[in-house]
Parts: sequence; structure tokens; C-alpha cells
Amino acid sequence: MKTKLLIAMICMTVLTVCISAQSVTVTAEEITYQRKAENLPDSKKEFTVRYPRFSGLSVSAMENLTASVDYWKIFKTTLKENLSDYTWLESFDYNVTYNKNFILAIELSMEGSGAYPDGTTKRLLFDLRSGKRIFTRDVFQDIPGLLLKIDKEQKAEIARQLAEVKKDSGAEDAAELRRMVKEHSYSASKFEEFAVSDAGVVFHYDYGFPHAVAALQPSGTYFFSWRSLRGHIKRNGLLGKFIN
Repeated sequence: MKTKLLIAMICMTVLTVCISAQSVTVTAEEITYQRKAENLPDSKKEFTVRYPRFSGLSVSAMENLTASVDYWKIFKTTLKENLSDYTWLESFDYNVTYNKNFILAIELSMEGSGAYPDGTTKRLLFDLRSGKRIFTRDVFQDIPGLLLKIDKEQKAEIARQLAEVKKDSGAEDAAELRRMVKEHSYSASKFEEFAVSDAGVVFHYDYGFPHAVAALQPSGTYFFSWRSLRGHIKRNGLLGKFIN
């Protein structure tokens, strides 16, 4: 009887771990760093980093996840550099947008100011079973067909944006927007930033317009329902559960 009870308790424990592992516990650790350079204005003497800390997964998965969600690597800078007289950075922060079904979608943001305030956001998707980042090729098939779908939505958005800019700001700004858009070539590598929800997938495209014309920039956000992506999702991949 004791043996059977012990086995039952072990099975319940394993089941609980498996269920909880479909998501990860994320807690914030906020650190304010003081710059070491002298004669800095008060607004530049410090910057804040809000680190995501993970728990509830296997050791290897948490190690992979932590290594991949590294502000300094993602945004190609270093803590040492920002502790000196390089004073642009004001904050790093994160926002979890999806955390279940073995999937973590997280946004990492960087904000700062020089001559003007600016910022950027990176959107990453992870497989919580391994802690590794998921790329387009890992979960989608018929990539050329998928790009055609995105391209159609993108062209429609650009057309709407051109019409609005011409109406609100005039032909000169519309011509500038048209010129900026022509400088961008679209490929699968441009759409490695995407997020998921129970409703579907959102692809993000960063046009990277310079600050002087940033107001003209399209949103670069394209939503597709799971049904509309059925033919493009690998059934045996991480997103297969949404169409099976």
C-alpha cells in the first residue's frame, strides 16, 4: 500500500511539473546604475535596467532563455560602455505578451536620448521546453507563400499611409514616404520578429526611418489568424497545436 501511494505521489508530482512547465515564472529585477564620468547633467548620471528573471523550467532551458534575453547582446552595447561617458541610454525594459502552451513571447525595449528622445523594441519568441529562440524557419513552411501574404498586407498598409500623409501633410511628405519605402527590400530575414496569441500571429517589420521622418513611418504590424495561416504552419512544430 505504501509503495502504491508513493508511486501515485510521484506521478502527481511529475504531472504537476509538466503542466507548470507549459509556462515560465518571470519576475523583474530592477537595477539603477550610476555613471562614473564627471560633470554629467543630473538627467544623465544614471540609467535603469529592468531584468527579467526566470524560474520554473529545467536548468538548461532557463540557461538558454537567460542567455538569449540579454539586453547587452540584443542591442549590441555593453554595460561598461554605458557606465562611462556614453550617456544616451536611459532604460532597458521588457514586456511578456504570451506565456503558455510552452511558448514565451517577450518584448525587449531600449530608450534613450541625445539630441532627441528615441527608442526601439525587439520581439522574441521562445520554446519553453528548450529555452531556445524560435525563428520563422522553425515553425513556418512555404516561406515564399507566407511572404506573399505579408507583402500583400504591407503594400495595402503603405498605400493607406501614403493617402493619409498626402491628405494631412501634403504631396511633398508623401513623396518622401514613397522614397523611404523604396529603399527597403523585404525578405524572410526581415520578418524574424513575430508574436503569437490565442487568436493568431503578428509579424513586425521595423522600417527604421530616421528621426526626422519617423512620423511618416508605417506601423509595420501585420496580423494573421490561425485559420489564414493553416497552410504555412508546420504541424509538428511548436505552433502546430493551434491548427491541429
